[in-house]
Amino acid sequence: MARPVEREFTVTDKGTIVCFKSSTYDCVVVDANSRGRASAFLTTRAPTDSHDEDLAHCTREINRILDEASVKRAHHGPDGDGHRELAILITDRGPLLAWVRHAVDKDDPDAVAQALGIAHD
Repeated sequence: MARPVEREFTVTDKGTIVCFKSSTYDCVVVDANSRGRASAFLTTRAPTDSHDEDLAHCTREINRILDEASVKRAHHGPDGDGHRELAILITDRGPLLAWVRHAVDKDDPDAVAQALGIAHD
């Protein structure tokens, strides 16, 4: 399993949240699993002392609810000016669920050129 991409977030003056590649890890994008379902929180294969059946049940319910929200949003189509993904933001006041956009990795010259619509040399 690949390590999650470390992302940081910022907020535009219009309230849009944008996540970008960073050494900070405060924007956790909820990726779809192999079945195409959102899975925000992990659970153990079997109950443990730290993740018992009660927490496993809660985790499954939370993931089910978040998956429903993601599916509902996907069925409504693009939100006018681009695709957003579900993320968990780690803020100074606690975690926040949010629909986020992604910034282009500025260390990828081809991606930057494409996003800006400029010609390659």
